[in-house]
Amino acid sequence: MSASVLSEWLLRLLLAALLGALVGAERELRGHPAGVRTQALVALAAALFTGVGGSAFSGPAADPTRVAAGVATGVGFLGAGVILHYRGSVRGLTTAATLWLSAVVEELDLAPATIVANSMGGLWSLWTAIDHSDDVGRLVTVGCPATILGTSAPLPMRLATVPVVGALLMRLLPDSPEQVEKDLAMTNEDVSDLPELRDLMFEMRRIPGYDEMIRSLLSAAVHLGGARPEIALTSDQLAKIDQPVQMIWGNNDPFGSPRVGERAVEILPDSEFHVVSGGHMPWLDEPDAVADHIQTFLEGTSS
Repeated sequence: MSASVLSEWLLRLLLAALLGALVGAERELRGHPAGVRTQALVALAAALFTGVGGSAFSGPAADPTRVAAGVATGVGFLGAGVILHYRGSVRGLTTAATLWLSAVVEELDLAPATIVANSMGGLWSLWTAIDHSDDVGRLVTVGCPATILGTSAPLPMRLATVPVVGALLMRLLPDSPEQVEKDLAMTNEDVSDLPELRDLMFEMRRIPGYDEMIRSLLSAAVHLGGARPEIALTSDQLAKIDQPVQMIWGNNDPFGSPRVGERAVEILPDSEFHVVSGGHMPWLDEPDAVADHIQTFLEGTSS
C-alpha cells in the first residue's frame, strides 16, 4: 500500500470517528445513551470494514457490498443490546433504532439521506431526524407513523402483546395466504388483487421465529391500553425536526386519522400533508398518486 493510499485511508477513518463523535456528543447533551465513545467506535468500525471490503476483495465473484450488509447486521445486534424491558416499560428502543438506521446511512455513504418510510419505519426515521440530524436530509412518511401524537395500533394487534394471550392467538391463526389477507384487512388494505405480494408475505411469515419477532416488536411499541409513553412521538419532539418532511396519509388509516397528520404538519417547521384513498399502506391503493406526491416533493426540496 502506497503512502498516499494509506494517508487517504487514515483520513477517512479519522473523519468517520469525528462524525460519529459529534453525533454522540449531541446525544450526551440531551442525556441519551450511546454517546461519544459508542458512536465514534461504531462509525470508525463501519468505515474500516467498508474500506477493507472495497480494497481486499477482487475478481468477478467478489462482492464487497456483503461487508456493508454485515455491518448493518452487526449494528443491529449492538442495538438489541441496549433495549431493556423493565417493570412493564421498554428502554433503549429509540437508541437502538436510530443507531442502526444512522449506521446504514453512513455505511452506504448516503448522508444526508432521503428516507421514505411507513409505520414503525416512519417512527424510526423521525427519531433519526431528531437524534442524527446530519444523516437525514428530507423525509417522507407514507401512512400514519407508529405512536405519533397519541396514536396506537388496532385492538387485535394490542392483544398480541399480552403475555400468554398473544402467543395463543398467534398459534390459533391458520398459516395460509388467506390469513395474510385477513391480517392486512386490519390495516384497511385489500391485497386480493395482488397475489404476488400476498404470497410473498405468506412466505415471510413462515420464517422461523417470525411470530415471536412480531410480538416482540409490537410489545416494544404498544400495550393493551395503547402506545407506550416512552415510545410515543410527542409534539415537542416533532418541533425539533428541521428537515423537510412530507406526510402522505390514507383516508381510512386505522392507526390514526388524517386529522393526526394535519396536527403533525402544524407542528413540524417545514412540512406538507396529502391525503389519498387507502388504509395504512396507501401506496397499494393509489400508487400513482403517492408516487406523484413524492416526486413533486423531492423535486421541490434539496437534501
